Amino acid sequence: MALTPSVFQELTPHPASLLFVIAPEVIHLLIKPNKRLRNRLSQ
Repeated sequence: MALTPSVFQELTPHPASLLFVIAPEVIHLLIKPNKRLRNRLSQ
């Protein structure tokens, strides 16, 4: 089948699709320390 290789090529992760995995992690790491800092300052 000639279609199968092209289908598998499209299934391989695109570098831009990695942003959807990495971005939430980065945002989480940035927000958590900010919340701790805000809690310390409000005390």
